[in-house]
Amino acid sequence: MRTHGLASINGEQEGGNFFRINPDIQYYGSNLAILTKGFEDLYDCCHRAYQSQHDPLGRMDAMLEAYLSFGLAQANVYNLMFILHVPKYNDYVGTSMEPTARLELETAMSVLELFVGAIKACGDVSDSISDKDARFIMIRLWTHLHGFIAGYNNSVLDYMHEVPVALRSDISDRIKGMLRNELYRLS
Repeated sequence: MRTHGLASINGEQEGGNFFRINPDIQYYGSNLAILTKGFEDLYDCCHRAYQSQHDPLGRMDAMLEAYLSFGLAQANVYNLMFILHVPKYNDYVGTSMEPTARLELETAMSVLELFVGAIKACGDVSDSISDKDARFIMIRLWTHLHGFIAGYNNSVLDYMHEVPVALRSDISDRIKGMLRNELYRLS
């Protein structure tokens, strides 16, 4: 984790593990609970979308919409999950919070794995999609989804467009088009 000033405030060396030096990390444990619940909710939302469709591309479309809806509707939780500089798993290694942090990480990674599996299912038997390619596609999709969600949630898009939420449909369609282009490129 980048310390973003914590090192100088606490007299630590830059790059040191903040949590090994500060024994009172109960506050961070409650953040982990919020993060874990957020990732559980995001997974549930995307999994329901996945189950709502039978066609692999339809599943991906529904999951992308679900992710976008979650990020916009649950802005505070989303910001904590993906935007704010909160401690990550590696910051808890070697502390009493490591098992809790591991659960949060595993819950977060379940969302990634759900998307990777859905992307791989878009390939057919003769043109299967490798794990490496599916992960790359997921990263591309996520960065575009996240960019819109972050810009909307932090009001930066308000300075770029008079009605940012009106962009949602076009953004969503472009991201779905990008997915199709990536899948076509792999075939």
